[in-house]
Amino acid sequence: MTNAIGFLFVYNQNYLIILNKKMLKSNIKYPVAFDSVQEKLIEISKVNIENKENLICKDCNESFVAVLNHQTPHFKHKPKSNCTANFESYVHWVTKELFKEIKSINVPELLIDDLFEKQREKFQLLYNKIIDSNIPEELRFEFKNELKRNLTDAQVLQIDKIETEKEYKTDLGNVLIDIVTLSHNEKVFIEPFFSNPINQEKKNKLSEIDTSTLMLNLFDFIEYFGSNFELETLKKYLISDEGKNWVYIKKEDFDIFLNNYENYLSEEIKRFNPVIVLYENKKEEILKINNKLSKLFNKKDIIEKKISILQNKVYDLGKEI
Repeated sequence: MTNAIGFLFVYNQNYLIILNKKMLKSNIKYPVAFDSVQEKLIEISKVNIENKENLICKDCNESFVAVLNHQTPHFKHKPKSNCTANFESYVHWVTKELFKEIKSINVPELLIDDLFEKQREKFQLLYNKIIDSNIPEELRFEFKNELKRNLTDAQVLQIDKIETEKEYKTDLGNVLIDIVTLSHNEKVFIEPFFSNPINQEKKNKLSEIDTSTLMLNLFDFIEYFGSNFELETLKKYLISDEGKNWVYIKKEDFDIFLNNYENYLSEEIKRFNPVIVLYENKKEEILKINNKLSKLFNKKDIIEKKISILQNKVYDLGKEI
């Protein structure tokens, strides 16, 4: 059974690698182009005589050809194109352009498991300190199992302004941010990825910039909806909290969230207190009973010794008769 599960895991991993490579080929049929005159994205179904000469690939700025007489109408590069882009870079620029039209997005809850490594360590130290000093060891599993696993709830992020492909300098090296949103004078980075999630090196650079950052999974979207997607479908996905998770929270916000969770833990400990009292009372009762049993066993040992002595005397007297 274990071998079969291992085989399926390897098979699925290989399948995803093959699928990924297939989707990265530069000759894929593109469903969306960029109208260089209107300066907006355009689907193949919206192509007409007036705009068909204005359509470009935003990656290379070369003209796109609209293939309309096809089972699946699409855009493609002209023969002998110099474009070195692939589907990954294509879906990236479509996403970045589409974000320019979006005024608000749903962002997911901040999960404890998603915390940046150093923040997770700080959280864990506080978490363990509070629980270990207030909850008996025998009850900790039960208590922890009922606790929430998020620091914030899902919410709506209003977008007042957006910038794309902005470079920041850090002591660890420069870092390019795909999407920079401004919401109530607060920056939030959004990093779409297709095949390469944010690695630890980039997370460390994000901590140097100290700006909250969301990672956005585009591969899941394409895997589900296919490469011949509609703009409205992609837009709905980008607005929803699907495919997003926090990879960094700025220090000031994290300290607030940590303080809120500390208060939450205090309230949960109060709520759990009757269980602790009941446990301590039973524990004390058990201890009293054990003490009584211990005394009885001690008395039993003494009585048994006396009985043994008397039996020996009876035996000795019996031999003298």
